Amino acid sequence: MNKFLPSGKFLLVLFSIILALGLVLGTPVLSRYYKNQKIVVTNPQTSNQISVKEFMAVDSDQDGLLDWEEALWKTDPQRVDTDGDGTPDGEETNLNRNPIITNTAQKNQTPNDQIDEKIITDAKQAQEEYDKLTDTEKFSRELFSQYVIAKNNNGGKALDNTAKMEVLNTVIDKTVATIITKYSISDIKNTVEMTDTNLKDYGNKLGEILMQYSTNGAGDELLYIQEAITKEDETLLKPLVPIITNYTNMLVSFILMPVPKDLLDIHIKIVNNFYNVIISLENIKSFFVDPINGVTSLQTYQASFADLFKNIEILRIKMLEKNIIFGVNDPGYVFINVSQQQ
Repeated sequence: MNKFLPSGKFLLVLFSIILALGLVLGTPVLSRYYKNQKIVVTNPQTSNQISVKEFMAVDSDQDGLLDWEEALWKTDPQRVDTDGDGTPDGEETNLNRNPIITNTAQKNQTPNDQIDEKIITDAKQAQEEYDKLTDTEKFSRELFSQYVIAKNNNGGKALDNTAKMEVLNTVIDKTVATIITKYSISDIKNTVEMTDTNLKDYGNKLGEILMQYSTNGAGDELLYIQEAITKEDETLLKPLVPIITNYTNMLVSFILMPVPKDLLDIHIKIVNNFYNVIISLENIKSFFVDPINGVTSLQTYQASFADLFKNIEILRIKMLEKNIIFGVNDPGYVFINVSQQQ
């Protein structure tokens, strides 16, 4: 399925767009109190595969204030209590106190190193604004950071297309498919005993549901996505709407159908597979508005279907162990054997 991911040409265009965003949004969204601060981070590593996320999580002195935050506060990343007033830097910022102004008030008095309320309000507002950003806008910040690191490692020279793709792939590789487990066994209310008749009926019902809703392009969604990305035409994603409706109907039917008790565990996994397919396609509809979310959703879509086929294969084996065989004219044949066609 990887052939349906965006092409190299499309990703290079995407790189340029995101890099442009990074030039605008690359500086952290912090309070206006820091907007004129010039932060220079010297990176001793030479590889352009540096993980910005790992760097951003470093707290050298373990004072609760990350090293990059220490740079913003002008505190010493090697000293737990920069101003020497007995309170660690991280604790001071959490208490809305300034970590570089020594508190000289007595223990029973209000600290006199409090941060101005306006600065606190601005910081909270900045965080709220950041939370509203799309995945692409957030992604652009990390991409911009990686680009700057790679460019510095290249002697300050502009990167060629190959190097740009390496940077882009490095950051994209850090985006992971998010698989959600929304449903549990308790959501299946219609359970039956594990008899041969019930097993055969179960398999046939799965097949009936699959055939009933395999219309309006269901199963062809990747072709629509590929065409839309190749032609860079958002309108070509409109056929996803009825496909999502069909998958949703499948999902509801799977939840309501009778399920043999011993198959509840694998059945609920199949239900969650379809749920993740639906959520992925919903996000992919906005690919051209938030392309990074679209790319990660494609990854989730692929991971969900890969897991679905694995679970159907497990179900097929369980059926064979019970000597439950479906003929080519049985509805269950379609569903149980779908994993063999991949």
